[in-house]
Amino acid sequence: MRDLKAGASNGIVDTRREAALAQTQIDAMRIRTSGPAQAVSELSGGNQQKVMIGRWLARDCPVLLFDGPTRGIDVGAKFDIYGLMGAWRTKGGRSWWWCRAICAN
Repeated sequence: MRDLKAGASNGIVDTRREAALAQTQIDAMRIRTSGPAQAVSELSGGNQQKVMIGRWLARDCPVLLFDGPTRGIDVGAKFDIYGLMGAWRTKGGRSWWWCRAICAN
């Protein structure tokens, strides 16, 4: 999934701009990868989670709903993800919600 507003101009994808955005996210989120061209499916589970969260954070949404964003990943990745979520929340006064599970019973 691409954020066309960030990586395109007049509807045409600018691959240099897209690669620069990817590298910015990789650096900011401390994603362990060989580079922006590496497939997400080749990353560890924690780094895959960071990529997905980074994609949504880059979209500048006012509210994001997380359901167990750190379930099943290592402690280091959990620390990074909680840090990212906290930094996002304090930037611009946005809100976020986090639910482990929603159960009717």
